[in-house]
Parts: sequence; C-alpha cells; structure tokens
Amino acid sequence: MDQVCRREHKQLKAEGDDRLTGTKYDWPRNPAALKGEQRRDFTQLRQSELKTARAWPLKETAMAFFKDVYEKPARKHFQWW
Repeated sequence: MDQVCRREHKQLKAEGDDRLTGTKYDWPRNPAALKGEQRRDFTQLRQSELKTARAWPLKETAMAFFKDVYEKPARKHFQWW
C-alpha cells in the first residue's frame, strides 16, 4: 500500500496534481477514526480512479486475516482472499 502510494504521489506531483499530498497517514488509519472534513476528503479519494484507492480495499481485506486467532478460520479466510 505504502509503495503504491509513494510511486503514484511522485507521478502525480510531477504532473502538478497534489491530491495525495498530506494523506500518507490517512491510508493506514481506520476510516472510522477520521472526523468531519477529513472523512469526506478521504472518501472522495477512495472513490477516485487512483491506484492507491484501488490498493486500499485490498489492504483492508488482508488486515482481516490478522484478526483470526485460530488456524482453521485463518486458513479459510486466506483461501477466500
């Protein structure tokens, strides 16, 4: 996720687009922790065509894998993923 965001930010910055500026810590954060305008801005970014926005749901899905405590549910989740 971080590498995708870095590469895309560098590319966008070269083109004069600063949409990802200041969002480095928003992507790994739980979206429920964002408040007001931050949440609205982050939602707009997530719904954009950016590669970072496409990588974010994959990261969120993978994070659910680490919540499994027992082996069998973890294997089931991994196979689903």
